[in-house]
Amino acid sequence: MTGVQTCALPISAGIDGVELIYAERVRQITVKRRLPEDDVARNTNGQLAMAGACYALLAGGQSRTERMPGGTPDVNNMAPLRQWPFSGAAWRPSNSALKNLVRAGALIAAEIDRRLALGETIPDDTVPAPIASPTATAPAPTEESAE
Repeated sequence: MTGVQTCALPISAGIDGVELIYAERVRQITVKRRLPEDDVARNTNGQLAMAGACYALLAGGQSRTERMPGGTPDVNNMAPLRQWPFSGAAWRPSNSALKNLVRAGALIAAEIDRRLALGETIPDDTVPAPIASPTATAPAPTEESAE
């Protein structure tokens, strides 16, 4: 999968969150050379999950009051940076909450891949079979399901 290019895709292009996360994961592997076998060897303490959580928390905070003068989120002073599991140079947040959510999802997918490569399974076999398009058949979330 060489030659992967990145571009800004409007949501109206028919792409959904799962596809955005997949594209980012492919970019991490093919462009950044963040290979799954390297994750298995190096990231043994949940760092990928923590990194994903940091980006997700950042995205949630970007719509709140932590802003620099001029209304731009101060992504380098938000609380998630204090929990970042890698070097400070690896923290590259975006001013786009959506982009940070996509990164979060891809990092969490990388942690799932790492755990699967080590033979970890979901203990209760309650994971449903994949569906063609999660957004096409999933019911709209309710307030109860969002908690």
